[in-house]
Amino acid sequence: MKSRLYVKLLIAVFFFGGIVRRTIYLIFRKNIQPKKILICHQLLIGDVMMLFPMIARIRKNHPQAKIYLMSDSIMKDFLSLNPYDCEVVEYDGKSTSHFFALLRRGFFDVVVIPAENKLSYLSVAIGCGDIYAYEGDKPSYKNWMINHLMPFPIVETGLPELFDELGAYLTPSASVESNLSVDNPWLLPSLESVNLPRLGQYVVIHVGARNKLRYWSSDNWLAVASAIKDGSYEVVFTCAPGEESLLETMIHSSYKTFPGNLTLLQMAVLLQQASFTVCSDTGIAHMARLLNVDICVIFGQGSERLFGQHPLFKGSYVPIIKPVDCRNQEILFRRHAPWVKRCNRTYGVDSGSCANPICINAIGSADVINGLKKAQFI
Repeated sequence: MKSRLYVKLLIAVFFFGGIVRRTIYLIFRKNIQPKKILICHQLLIGDVMMLFPMIARIRKNHPQAKIYLMSDSIMKDFLSLNPYDCEVVEYDGKSTSHFFALLRRGFFDVVVIPAENKLSYLSVAIGCGDIYAYEGDKPSYKNWMINHLMPFPIVETGLPELFDELGAYLTPSASVESNLSVDNPWLLPSLESVNLPRLGQYVVIHVGARNKLRYWSSDNWLAVASAIKDGSYEVVFTCAPGEESLLETMIHSSYKTFPGNLTLLQMAVLLQQASFTVCSDTGIAHMARLLNVDICVIFGQGSERLFGQHPLFKGSYVPIIKPVDCRNQEILFRRHAPWVKRCNRTYGVDSGSCANPICINAIGSADVINGLKKAQFI
C-alpha cells in the first residue's frame, strides 16, 4: 500500500513498543561491538554517493558488523554493487510494505542518520539502540530520540568529509585518517552486459540537472563537445528521464545520445568506462567521483566547497565556477553553516526564486575548454 499517512500511523503504533525495547537495550547492554548498523536517510542521488567515505569508515572500524543502507528503487541496483559488503534495503516513505520489511530485519544496534533527524522516530519504531546524528536539525523535536549528537561543523567541510566524520564518531578511539583504504574499487559489469553498445575512447557529457537553474545552454555544450571531439574522443550526451528536451539539438547531430533512457546502473557503467566526464553540479557528478572518473564540473548555484576533496576519490577533478553575490545562502540540511555559500533557490519569478541564473550564465564554453586543456584532459 502506498500512503505516507499510513506509514506515519505505523510508525506511531510501533514507536512506543520501540521505546520500551530501546530502553531495556541501553540499560542492560554490554560494551560490545555493534552487530547490525543501519544508515537511515532519504537523500538525493548525489548526496547518497557522498555517503560512501562514511560507509568505508564504518566497515573499516567494524569489520564484522552487518551494514544496511536505505535506498529508493532507482538507486538500489547500482548501490547493491558496492564493495563494502553493505546490504541495500529499499525504502519509500509512502510504502507500508517497505516499513514492514525494515521491521523484519530485526533490532539494529546502531542507526546512523547523516541528515534528516526526523528519521530517528522511524528508527525507534523498527527497533534500535544507539542513534548517531548531527545536532542542530529544526524543529528541535527531531533531535529528541538521538542519544549521540555530534556538533555540526563550524569550518569549511565537504560533504564526503562531513559524512566521514560522523562515521568515525561511532568509534571514538578511531581517528579520521587520511589513508582510508581505497583497495575496494566498484566492480561494475561491461557495457554489453547492461545492453549498452560497445564504444571506442569516449567522453560523457551529462546535460541534465534536478534544478533548472543549473541548466547550461545547448550552444555551450556543443562547443565543448566539438573541442573534445577534436581531441580524438567520441562524445556521448546523456540526460535523466524527463529531460529529453535538453538533448533535442544533440539528437540531430553526429553525437551519440542517450535521451533519458538509461537506468542508474547503466549510467554508472557508462561513466566508469569513460575517459572523463563533463557535467554541471548534479548527482551524476558525485557518481563519477565515487567511481574515480576524471571529471570537469560546472558550478552554477552549487557550492564547490561542499563537493569536497576526500582521499577515497582518486579521479582528477576540475571545478569551473565564477563568483556571484547571490550565491550567499548558508543552510545545509536545515542547519545554519556560515561557511556554506550556495543557492537553494528554484526557477521562477516569485519572491525567493530566480529567473536569471547569472551564476551559470557567467560561465562560457571557453572557460570549460580552457579548464579541460589546463588539466590535460584534451
